[in-house]
Amino acid sequence: MPSVIGLCGFAGVGKSTALSYLAEKTNAGGVYLGDIVLEEVRRRGLPESRESEKIVRSELREHNRAELVSRSIEHIRQILISGRSVIVDAILLPEERECLIFSLSGYDVYILKISVELEHRVDRLGIRAKRPHTIGEIQDRDNFEVDRLHIDHVFKMATHAIDNNGVEEKFKNDLDEFIQAINI
Repeated sequence: MPSVIGLCGFAGVGKSTALSYLAEKTNAGGVYLGDIVLEEVRRRGLPESRESEKIVRSELREHNRAELVSRSIEHIRQILISGRSVIVDAILLPEERECLIFSLSGYDVYILKISVELEHRVDRLGIRAKRPHTIGEIQDRDNFEVDRLHIDHVFKMATHAIDNNGVEEKFKNDLDEFIQAINI
């Protein structure tokens, strides 16, 4: 039976890499919650920038903290009905996790926490071509995600965890072990 895998972790831990790898290995569908924010930024005619994304993301979550997941549930359900598992990037709030579990009852929902030491994240995010970050931006974002989103609560609720401080081959081996552990 298909399953839902919600990825969680701070910026630069390898969530996008994990989504791509897991989707390729398991033929799962991928859902990037950030696309909802980008679509809303464009719909409002705002400049595509981190600041616009932050404003829109906050406004969307103001009345429903699980809004990004809520808007994705039907798409996720259609993938599951087709017989494929779904990987969701990223589950940052406890309410998003709860929305997945409640809305998709009957399906197994796993939360995979990916962690990386700050120094490695700084290196990765500083050289990343799409949306690079400085150390100050990374620390500000981490603080925001802990203080306002309570991502640390999601970390504690994760069903599985992978440390991605090593080389990419080790990360992929750990992802393979995760696939075997949940049997998808």
